[in-house]
Amino acid sequence: MTTSNTEMVTISRAEYDALRQELAGKTQELVGKTQELVAALLQNDWLLEQLKLSKKKLFGRS
Repeated sequence: MTTSNTEMVTISRAEYDALRQELAGKTQELVGKTQELVAALLQNDWLLEQLKLSKKKLFGRS
C-alpha cells in the first residue's frame, strides 16, 4: 500500500510567468553549453587523431 503526501502550493500568475521565463532562459543556456561541449569534443577527437598520425610519421609502424 503506497500513500502520497503531495502538497499543493499556490503562486501568483506573475511568479509563475517569471519562473517559466527563467526556465526558458536556463534551457537556452543549457542548449548553448551542450553545443560548446560537442564542439570541444569534436576538436579533441581531431587533435588526438592528428597526434596519432604525427607519432606514426615520426616513429614509423611498431
